[in-house]
Amino acid sequence: MISNSMTLKTVSFVQPNFVLFGPEEKPTYYLPYTAATLWAYSYQFDDIKEHYQLGDIIYRRDPIDLTAKKLASHDIVGFSTYLWNRNYNYTLAKKIKELNPKVLCLFGGPEIPIENSDIFKQYPFMDIVVRHEGEITLRNLLQGLVNNVELATITGLLINDHGTVIKTNDSPRISDLEQLPSPYLLGTLDKIIAESSNNLWEATFETNRGCPYQCTFCDWGGLTYNKVKKFGLERVYREIEWFGKNKIFNVLLTDANFGIFPERDSLIVDKLIEVKTQYGFPDRVAISWAKNQRKSTIDLVERLAKAKLLTSGLTVSAQSMDLNVLDIIKRKNLDQHNIKEIFALCKKKNIPAFSELILGLPGETLASWKQGFWKMFELGNHSSIAVYPAILLENAEMNLLQKRLYKLEYTEVRGYVNNSFEVHDDIEENTNMVISTASMPVKDMLSAHTFSWFINLFHVHGFTTYLSRFLNKFSNISYEEFYTALETFLLDDPWITQEKIEFQTMTQTWMSSEKVSFVIHGVPITPQNLWFKTTVVAHKDKLNHLFDLLEKFIKQRFNLDENLANQLLMFNRLAMVTYKDIPTYPNIKLFDYDFFGYLEHDTGLQKETEFKFQFNEFSQLWPLPFEEFAGKLYKGRKRQIHSAMISYSS
Repeated sequence: MISNSMTLKTVSFVQPNFVLFGPEEKPTYYLPYTAATLWAYSYQFDDIKEHYQLGDIIYRRDPIDLTAKKLASHDIVGFSTYLWNRNYNYTLAKKIKELNPKVLCLFGGPEIPIENSDIFKQYPFMDIVVRHEGEITLRNLLQGLVNNVELATITGLLINDHGTVIKTNDSPRISDLEQLPSPYLLGTLDKIIAESSNNLWEATFETNRGCPYQCTFCDWGGLTYNKVKKFGLERVYREIEWFGKNKIFNVLLTDANFGIFPERDSLIVDKLIEVKTQYGFPDRVAISWAKNQRKSTIDLVERLAKAKLLTSGLTVSAQSMDLNVLDIIKRKNLDQHNIKEIFALCKKKNIPAFSELILGLPGETLASWKQGFWKMFELGNHSSIAVYPAILLENAEMNLLQKRLYKLEYTEVRGYVNNSFEVHDDIEENTNMVISTASMPVKDMLSAHTFSWFINLFHVHGFTTYLSRFLNKFSNISYEEFYTALETFLLDDPWITQEKIEFQTMTQTWMSSEKVSFVIHGVPITPQNLWFKTTVVAHKDKLNHLFDLLEKFIKQRFNLDENLANQLLMFNRLAMVTYKDIPTYPNIKLFDYDFFGYLEHDTGLQKETEFKFQFNEFSQLWPLPFEEFAGKLYKGRKRQIHSAMISYSS
């Protein structure tokens, strides 16, 4: 029984993120799931209820002074910290301490430097750091504070003792996830949703915790002790129902390897589709797919795609195609040999397959980086390959150990995190990006970035995809030979040369910690999509120029029959979606050659064939301003909307 005279201590949480953009640029906010989960677990215990009450959960990057003034009157403030809010959280905590030194500031999350012996000298506003999983540790801490327990006896903490670190014993990992109540089902977030009824929401969704892999660039496996624990299916189903009833726009499924449990994950997909059919929500689901993929995983992707629930297709996270690099980063245990089969199956089922490569991993060289693209093309992925610069996550092995072993040099870059330049506050979130390694010095790193720009523009985005593929098969011209020759040929073109120089200059500026951000033809260009600037300009003003250049290159360099060359150029041209062509779809064209069957199904080439080039992406939106077309072209790159669907017309 709570005494009327008892003053409850107020606990608040801070977990802000950047604003996403939903349909028609309507703001979409992340629901603060981590903070709500921590509170939901603690608040189920009577002794917590008798002494504590929930204050605020900060989910937006509101003005520091205003937020600090509000939180400075509370007793305890917990900060959930990662790449997208680290500097904001640090600035806010420092300000709170200035206003009221008695506020107990707790920090947790993957980005806190828990191995740094000087952590409290660098960040004196941190009173206590919670290491690893936080639910049980936070409950023990709250109980210990009201019962005057010696904090050093509570496991899982770093305690600030006048700048000196007191590290307590490790907490055991939570083995039974059933003891963790759902913050959605308990109503912990209902107040936030009710007070912001005009917002769209993105909800974090856990069906399991843990990762069986130990990739050195990632802090996921290490922080979860590499064993996967599952939430009960009944809870999972009820949360999905909650998403539908509360009109959650986007669901971010945070399982490290969705699809790793085929039967169970198939049931979860069934429930997502059922709820989407019943309520119209969630609109889409973002998923991190199982690393070692199989047919069952593709079946899940296909069903979600048909239900129009996917933000993108199947992500094949290769990270590198070099076996030595994969060995160094501890991904060699993953089956790289089934990638070709995966791509072929996705192609057959018309599922976009999206590959990721990380530039700057230890052991990678400029030569192996280029070879990675040739290997990826040989395996069958041509139209969706993303390049992410390597970053040093605070508690990942690559930062804690390999940084010294492989001489990884880095700089604090601005704007690495998506949407980070679209926020109107003065606090930027910086990220430690690798700019040099023992095997790839700065000069080579810049060359690798430039090569990635070149390949993205021409092969991945479609200007030369079918040209290089056809010549690879018909004339035994390797992809390396084709693109080396094309790069040399284009040196004489002033526009391409200027675009290359501008890209290199912008990349060097970013690598020097300077800000790079601008808008071109209505498309925001940030450091993560510098390559797309040339693509936008090409679509706006340079299509005919580029197609003329490519015709000249093909006819001068390769000994093809004139009619074959002309029709190949036309086929490649129609396979690539351009702004002015959108009203012409479906586009039906008769060819003397079966290019599609020849390349995709190994049929004969010499056959009169009528193809239909189809593109439905913008059919309900036309007429569409060019600026919107260009923006959707970038945002839809994982779904390969830059490529027309090709089929036989009869």
